[in-house]
Amino acid sequence: ADELIRHQDSKGGRAQRGFVEGLVTRTNGVAPLLKITRDDINDEVRRRKKKKKKEAESARAAVLLSSGDAATDSVASVGSKVRFAPDTASSRLVARGDARRSASLASTNCAAPR
Repeated sequence: ADELIRHQDSKGGRAQRGFVEGLVTRTNGVAPLLKITRDDINDEVRRRKKKKKKEAESARAAVLLSSGDAATDSVASVGSKVRFAPDTASSRLVARGDARRSASLASTNCAAPR
């Protein structure tokens, strides 16, 4: 997955034709019992990019929280209501949606026998 990520970064986000196929062939040549597929590699790339993005967002949030002005910049008090900056509010909505989706998937997976 790291090799594909580096390759995509050097090619402007796209993999050269045949690169992933070669990667799969090479990987299965070294460890044939793992039976790695193109989908396995692409899933791992997506997982790692998502993790990296999440780490970058949390680092950004930590920097904002550590600066004294950030709290007053991102939250504006209006009367008795507190309003959040749009990016803060939308990230909360996305997090809630992810939690609901995970809970829904978990309940679906528990009910189905394997």
